[in-house]
Amino acid sequence: MPYPIALDIFTSFSFRDILERTKNGTETGWIHTLKQYHYRAQWELYDLKSDPKELKNLINNPAYQAEVKELRQELLTWQRSTDDPRLCSPGGSKWGACVFQWTMIPDWCH
Repeated sequence: MPYPIALDIFTSFSFRDILERTKNGTETGWIHTLKQYHYRAQWELYDLKSDPKELKNLINNPAYQAEVKELRQELLTWQRSTDDPRLCSPGGSKWGACVFQWTMIPDWCH
């Protein structure tokens, strides 16, 4: 299942530029394609020094579970302190309808 994208991101000038560049076949400056971004894992952790292209997701690697736990706790603390509307994510939002699925992105992006 595709990972939902928040509408506030979809309507941003930066994201619209990436959509337009994808449509025109010009360089986006991203490591990944739009499709790879949308169908990414729910949680990601990369060693950017040894894996700058983010090819090996370490999120389930037992050697990193202490860091994963700490980072998830930091995220939750930050979400609570900022009243983040996506606090109930993954899989939802306080706004409910503020996320959309891949089908809302034009066919030329697929």
